[in-house]
Amino acid sequence: MIESASAFRRKHNRGELSEDRMNRLLSEFFEEALEAFVIVPLSEPITEYSFDLVLEDDLRTLDSLQLSTVLSMENEDIVFVSADTKLNEVAGERGLETVNPTEP
Repeated sequence: MIESASAFRRKHNRGELSEDRMNRLLSEFFEEALEAFVIVPLSEPITEYSFDLVLEDDLRTLDSLQLSTVLSMENEDIVFVSADTKLNEVAGERGLETVNPTEP
């Protein structure tokens, strides 16, 4: 959720979104997130696994935290959604179904 907010803010800063549009998108995103996302508290095992992903797979900090959080969950119905090709590749190697929303 933090990364999505950051992406909207960066688009606003680059002049790609007006402030009003950014705020509406954030509002819609958070409303949907609260209904559809599973929010998992950050725990020590997640951060430890995140270190491994950074060192073994050269993932960025937030990417490693997102992936380690999903991998810590015991739900086979999870679909990992990311527009980051490398992150999806590593997630797929770990057995997750992945979706890139920017691809048709």
